Amino acid sequence: MNPSTRRKRLVAAGVVATALSVAGTGAAMAANGAKAAPEAAVTEPAPAVEDVTEDEAWLAEVPEGYSPELSASLWAAGYTYEDLEALGALWGIGWMETKTRAGQMLLDGVEIPVAPGSTPVTPFPSEEEAAVFADAGYTPQDAAALGALWGTDSWEAKVRASQALLAGETLPIPPGGSVIP
Repeated sequence: MNPSTRRKRLVAAGVVATALSVAGTGAAMAANGAKAAPEAAVTEPAPAVEDVTEDEAWLAEVPEGYSPELSASLWAAGYTYEDLEALGALWGIGWMETKTRAGQMLLDGVEIPVAPGSTPVTPFPSEEEAAVFADAGYTPQDAAALGALWGTDSWEAKVRASQALLAGETLPIPPGGSVIP
């Protein structure tokens, strides 16, 4: 998974946690007999959104039983994003369902088939590394070809290639030399 998708998912998870907090606050206020604001203070509701973005569609798939506490228990136990990706692949389920299932297993004291911190973390390149690959004339297609050659995804191939270029090494394909059908 590329870092852009990872960041989007992390932001979306934050949105879910915030929404759950707001809903809980509202429920607590209602339970405590909080009075509604006078009608003069009520504003017009926001217009309905016609187009649903990919992130909003993903948010709609929050599984039953999910809670921020389940997620927090995983991070506190030392699980990484990559560990949860490995679990999701093992179980054949999505990100939120993986967090829900694994978090509940952790809280129930059930062994999770992937140990915390056991999955290699994909490094984020430095600014210099991020620029060197493209500056050398390599394309996203070249990254995909290198990934196929090295048995990694395009992102890892780009990081590895950038580090090799910075070390003065020659890559197995020339810049712009990949043609992917």
